[in-house]
Amino acid sequence: MKTIIITVLISLSSYMSQANDHTYLRIVVDTETDISYPPGSGFILQDTAENNILTYAELEKQGEYEITKPMTLFVFVSWKDEPDTYELSSGILYAMKQSNTTYWQTNYEDGEQRKYLYDRKAFTKGLEITRSRFFDYDGDEYDASIEFNNDVIFYYKDGKAEAWQHGKTLKIEGKYLISTQEGLIKLSYNPRNKEIWYVFEPKEN
Repeated sequence: MKTIIITVLISLSSYMSQANDHTYLRIVVDTETDISYPPGSGFILQDTAENNILTYAELEKQGEYEITKPMTLFVFVSWKDEPDTYELSSGILYAMKQSNTTYWQTNYEDGEQRKYLYDRKAFTKGLEITRSRFFDYDGDEYDASIEFNNDVIFYYKDGKAEAWQHGKTLKIEGKYLISTQEGLIKLSYNPRNKEIWYVFEPKEN
C-alpha cells in the first residue's frame, strides 16, 4: 500500500497547486460526520482493487460524487507527511466553491488588510484569529505571531514553530497540528506570502 500512496503523491503534485485554489473538499458521510479540508488538500479515491476512481480535478468538474460501495479515500494535507485515510461505504464528496464560503477580513497592525477564505461554520467551529503579526522579513520568508480567541499563540521564526496556551507550551506535529485544551488546530502557514489556513476539531464531550 505504501508504494501506491507514493505513486499517488507524485501524480497529485502536478495539479494540487492550481486545482485547489478555488475549491475545498467536503466529505459528508452521515448526519454526524461532516468533514471539511482547506483548499490545497488534494485527494485520491480508490476502490477495493486499488484502482483510482476519482481525483480532485475530476471532482471539481462534477461538483459532487456519491459513494455507494466500499472505497478508500486518501486526503493529502500540508500538516503531515502521511495522508488522512477514510474507509467509506457511503457518503458524498463535494468540491465546494469558495464563492459559497464566508469571507472574514481583519486588519493587521501595519494597516494591511487581508482575507481569510474559509467556511467558518465547517472549518473553525468557533475558533477565531484575533491578531496576526508579521515581522523580520529576510527577503524570502516572514516570521509570524498568530493569536486565537482560546488564548493559543502560534509563533513562527526562522523556519521553526512553537505554540502556547495560558502560558504552557503546546505539542505541535508536522506543519502544523496543534493540540489544545479544547481540541486540535490544523494550521497551515505560508511564510512566503503570509497566507493562513486553519481547521479546528473540538474534543468530543
